[in-house]
Amino acid sequence: MLDLSYNNLCGRIPLGTQLQSFDASSYEGNADLCGKPLDKKCPGDEEAPQEPKSHKETSPEDNKSIYLSVAWGFITGFWSLWGSLLLSDTWRHTYMLFLNNIIDTVYVFTAVSAAKFQRWLKGLMEKY
Repeated sequence: MLDLSYNNLCGRIPLGTQLQSFDASSYEGNADLCGKPLDKKCPGDEEAPQEPKSHKETSPEDNKSIYLSVAWGFITGFWSLWGSLLLSDTWRHTYMLFLNNIIDTVYVFTAVSAAKFQRWLKGLMEKY
C-alpha cells in the first residue's frame, strides 16, 4: 500500500504496472499530476484510435515447407555423418580413436582431481 496524497507532485504518472495499479485516491491533493489512473489528461495526450490486434490463423499447409526443410536437413546431416562412418573404415577408426582419446582425457582429469582433493582433505584433517 502506497499513498502519495498531498505531496505536491507534478507531471505525468509514469506508465508501468506498479504506479498504474493504484487507485486515483492514492494521488489526491496533487493538482499538477496527470495521466492514468487519474481522469486529468496530460498536455499533448491525444487519443489515437487503436486497431484491434488480429491473430493470423495458420493452417497445416502454411507450415508444410518448414517441416520439409527440417526433415531434409536432419536426413542430410544424419547420413552425412553416419553414412561416411559406415562406409569408410579409416574414418570409422579415426572417429573411434577420437572418442577413446576424449574418454581417456576425462578419466585422467577426474583421477588427478580426486587425488588432489584427497591430499587437500588429508592435510586439512591433520591441521585440526
